[in-house]
Amino acid sequence: MTEDWAQHRAILEAALDSIIAADHESRVIEWNPAAERTFGYPRSTAMGRDLAELIIPPELREAHRDGMEHFLAAGEGPVLGRRIEVEAINSAGRRFPVELAIEVIQVEGNPRFVAYLRDLTERKSAEAALLESEQRLAATYQHAFVGISEVDLTGRFLRVNEEFCKITGYTSEELLNFTFSDITHPDDLAADLENFRQQVKGTLGNYTLEKRYIRKDKQEVSAELSGSIVRDSADRPLYAVRVVRDISDRIRAERHQALLVHELNHRVKNTLTTVHSIVAQTLRTYPDPSRATQVIGERLMALSRVHDVLTRRNWESVVLSDIVAEALEPYADFSERFAVSGPEVSLAPRACLSFAMAIQELTTNAIKYGALSVPGGQVAVTWDVERSGSMLRFAWQESGGPSVTPPIRRGFGTRLLEGGLARDMNGSAILAFASDGLRCTFEVPL
Repeated sequence: MTEDWAQHRAILEAALDSIIAADHESRVIEWNPAAERTFGYPRSTAMGRDLAELIIPPELREAHRDGMEHFLAAGEGPVLGRRIEVEAINSAGRRFPVELAIEVIQVEGNPRFVAYLRDLTERKSAEAALLESEQRLAATYQHAFVGISEVDLTGRFLRVNEEFCKITGYTSEELLNFTFSDITHPDDLAADLENFRQQVKGTLGNYTLEKRYIRKDKQEVSAELSGSIVRDSADRPLYAVRVVRDISDRIRAERHQALLVHELNHRVKNTLTTVHSIVAQTLRTYPDPSRATQVIGERLMALSRVHDVLTRRNWESVVLSDIVAEALEPYADFSERFAVSGPEVSLAPRACLSFAMAIQELTTNAIKYGALSVPGGQVAVTWDVERSGSMLRFAWQESGGPSVTPPIRRGFGTRLLEGGLARDMNGSAILAFASDGLRCTFEVPL
């Protein structure tokens, strides 16, 4: 064996790619160890066999033979001298992609075909996995429920997803002409810029802050921002990724909650003031402890009932007819002696409390001294809206009761009706002690 042939044999044995040689009749004349591993045929089996029957899928064998004939006739072929990807088949019948390069050498006037084949199965699988991963990442990026943007080291937008466009109101094409500074609320810009600069310098890692953007429609939107930086293998900054979550609803809820706490504190103080007034004035009017206790209880129950109505309506406006019905509910025994009518009118919470307390005092007085203290007495409760819907007129008219005379002294009820009710609602109250029955009229602005 010559030195050149030994060297040639060593190269064939060590090659990582399959090296197969065939004569002009497509019979195998060389089959290296890599070809054994790739195609599953030992060299002893492959030698002398038709190459087409060993590694070429059945439907491609005719084209292979045509190519051989074309070369033998014309001295050229479509795959000579270049790399192509084709499909091959192994001894187990498994098809797989290979990269193929063919050279032709002449030996004693006869062509010899030398094929170099590389199994592309792993590379193709890796490429497919990478493509799937990229597609999945792209789909996640575009359709995430958070806004995502990529910015260069000056803060200019490089890429944005659909949710970020939705948050800011701009299209992706418009945003690519801006920096994040251009759409940040001026009062929140300094903190964001300082964090970003420190991040680019490498003195700050990821950071999170709350900020406001100015949307395209000039509205403010509150957001929670999480910023990170992407660096190369030499730790040089390439670009920043900024993830944004719209927290406008949360901010509004927090502000609303703070307002509710303040409002609750205000209402509690007002309620305690009302309770203090009820107790103090009742004790001053009724020196007998047992009687005072009874009256205080009745008045506090009236206050409690209207609180229930307001709570059911979340302490928003309440229809006046509901207040009247709730105030008269404890006096169901007299229900047939009341005539109640009026349009639907909504009152603010403080006005509801005042009306409920007034009706409680009027009803109690009517049962003790007025129209409801004798058989046949009647009470008409009516209201209407006057002056183009700006003024509510509420009337309490008793009839069929005993003769009415003005009281010698002004008690809690009188002071409540003439003073508290009018003062609380910026209106007026008139008490008329007519001989045919008490008349009480309230006029309050809506």
